[in-house]
Amino acid sequence: TAERQLEMLSAARALREGMTGHDTTALRAAIDAAIVANVEGPLLATGEATFRRLTACSAVDEARRTEDPTALLASIAEAQEAKVSAVVLKPAKAQLRAMASATVSAAISMGDEDSLRRAVTLAVAANAPPSIVLSAEVRLQVLSASRELKIAIDKEDGQDLEIALEAARVAGVEATLQRAGKAALRRLAASEELSQAVRGQCFPVLQRAVAAAKSEGVT
Repeated sequence: TAERQLEMLSAARALREGMTGHDTTALRAAIDAAIVANVEGPLLATGEATFRRLTACSAVDEARRTEDPTALLASIAEAQEAKVSAVVLKPAKAQLRAMASATVSAAISMGDEDSLRRAVTLAVAANAPPSIVLSAEVRLQVLSASRELKIAIDKEDGQDLEIALEAARVAGVEATLQRAGKAALRRLAASEELSQAVRGQCFPVLQRAVAAAKSEGVT
């Protein structure tokens, strides 16, 4: 009927006007009204796409205000999915890179392996400068090698300790920890030598083994 045709034309006009602004609430209402009025499909599809872009932009703006790098990364990904212009997203991406770099620096200072791994993942996703990622990966190698060396020292297994010491040397683990590992390895060697001397029941050899063991703190 003429009345329904008029409603459709009015809803279409309202939808077009809604797409020119930035009010997502008004645009959503215009889309819903257009659906009820049986506005043509292509115009509705354009309206829905515009609504998704506006909503995505709002989410990006909110994440930038809260300075949550994880939320900002997710909102940028959603905005790209919604076909938001790269020019519009450029400032958000720059902020994300800066936030990711700061997160890596903080994690390096903390010296927590898990936190640093998460920070590296964020930095890679945020396209942070390669130098930042590299410094984090180097620090991760040091932390991992340090952890493995401490475990090997406590475990008192000569083979594992030798492997851990070599990894620590390559990674550049702090000298004090490496010295502790080497001392533990010497103690293990002295203890093994003493055990062999006791089994061999050769008094001169046993004397030397006992002396060597005492010098390394073996009791």
